[in-house]
Amino acid sequence: MALAALPGCAQTPVAPMPASAPARVAEPESAQLARDMQALIGPASCSSDAQCRTLPVGAKACG
Repeated sequence: MALAALPGCAQTPVAPMPASAPARVAEPESAQLARDMQALIGPASCSSDAQCRTLPVGAKACG
């Protein structure tokens, strides 16, 4: 008789919670700007040294 009552006490299995996406850490503004510049420039290749140019970047853009 006691065995007949046990199935009523069993817990229903709980479905596992879906893994949440990791929180995105805010990226520094300088990293965002660098990525934006790379996207605007695209593949920066040249066929001769005369085509090469530089662009100062950063707080102390002295080379």
